[in-house]
Amino acid sequence: MLGYTVPLSGYTPPPGFYYSNTFYLYSGSASANVTFPLGRVAGAGLTYQFAVNISQAVWITEMQALGGSIGFAALIPFGSETTHASLEFTGPLGINRN
Repeated sequence: MLGYTVPLSGYTPPPGFYYSNTFYLYSGSASANVTFPLGRVAGAGLTYQFAVNISQAVWITEMQALGGSIGFAALIPFGSETTHASLEFTGPLGINRN
């Protein structure tokens, strides 16, 4: 995900174990209808759903190397994304095309 950051980025906490959990949920939709001369109608629709959970575990050891603390981190994202798009055209005789 673009723009995802960790709280206190650039700051090394004291030795210990740290856990962070972030949940994102987004849902959106858009639609439009256009009427053309002679009774022709075109319609379009789009729906989008996004749900993701990001778990992060960090372990900062008491060991030092090159003036800094040694630590380990694991980031575990899981989630889903669905997108549905539709286009429909109705002609002057009422015939539909999807």
